[in-house]
Amino acid sequence: MTSSLTVIVPTRERAEFLVPTITSILAAAAEAERTTGTRTEILVVDDASEDDGATRAVAERFGTRYHRIVEHDGRRDPGVAIARGVQLVETSHHLLFGDDDAMLPMHVSTAMSFVSEGADVVSTSYQLTDPLLRPTRTMVLEPPHIGDLARGYSVVNDGAVVRTELVRDLTWDPSLTGIMLLPLWVRLMLDGRTFAVSTTPTWLYRRHEGNISAELSEADQAIRDRVVADLQALVVAELGELPDGPFHERRKVKLANREARWKAENDPATMALIEKKRRRSNRIDVRLRRTLSRAIAP
Repeated sequence: MTSSLTVIVPTRERAEFLVPTITSILAAAAEAERTTGTRTEILVVDDASEDDGATRAVAERFGTRYHRIVEHDGRRDPGVAIARGVQLVETSHHLLFGDDDAMLPMHVSTAMSFVSEGADVVSTSYQLTDPLLRPTRTMVLEPPHIGDLARGYSVVNDGAVVRTELVRDLTWDPSLTGIMLLPLWVRLMLDGRTFAVSTTPTWLYRRHEGNISAELSEADQAIRDRVVADLQALVVAELGELPDGPFHERRKVKLANREARWKAENDPATMALIEKKRRRSNRIDVRLRRTLSRAIAP
C-alpha cells in the first residue's frame, strides 16, 4: 500500500523564511515520490499573521494548502497551529516542520522507508546550522526509551513522521507549549507502538535570534515540571516502575563523576595537599629567580 504524507508547517509572520523552507520540502517530496511512491502535500497553518497577506501569498505561490487561524492566542509557541493542522490532515501520515528550517532531498524518502518496514513513529537526525543554513553541528539521534521520555528528555523529534490515525484522537493541548508532544510519545510507547530512528542527518535546524525554543521561561519550566511529574506517575501506574533509559543512565554517570570531582577538589586533605604543592612550587620559583639574578649580575 502506498503511503501519503502531509507536511504541516505552522507559521506566524515569517514569510521570508517560508520560501526556502517550502522549496526544500517540495524537493524532498519529489524525491520521495520518485523513490518510494509517497504522495506528499504541504499544509501551511498561519497562526493569525499580521503581515498583510505575505504568508498567504507565499503558500499560494507554491500551490500548498493554506489554513489561517483567525485570532492569535498570545503565546510565542505554535501549539494552536500544530493542533489545528493535525485535525486537517487527510493523509495516512504526517510530520511537523519548522517554518525556518530546511529539508534535505532524502528527508521524506528516508523516513518513509522506515514506515514501509512497520514503524509508527520515525525520528530523523539533523544538522544544526547558523542563520544562513550553514551546518555547525551534527545531531545523531538514538532509539527512544520510555524511561527517557517520561523524564522529559527530547529523544523523539517534534517533527517525527507519525501514523495519523494513532494520534488524531489523543489530546493535543496547546497550553503545554513546547512540551505538548511529549505526552503523545509516551502514550504511543506505552501502547506498544513502533518507534524508529534514522541516524542519517536529513534536515537542517536553523538557529537564529528569532528561535522561540532557545530558552525556557519560568512559566514554561513550571509547565514542563508538572507534565514530567504526571508522565512519570502514568508510567509507574502502567508498568509498575520508572525504568532508567540509556540517556538518563549516561546523565547519572556524568553527574556522579562531576560530584566526585567536586568532592575531591573540596576535600580538606586534598586542599591541604594542593596548597603544600603550591607553596613548594613558589619556593622553587624563588630559588630559580635568585640563581638567575646571580648568574646575570655584572
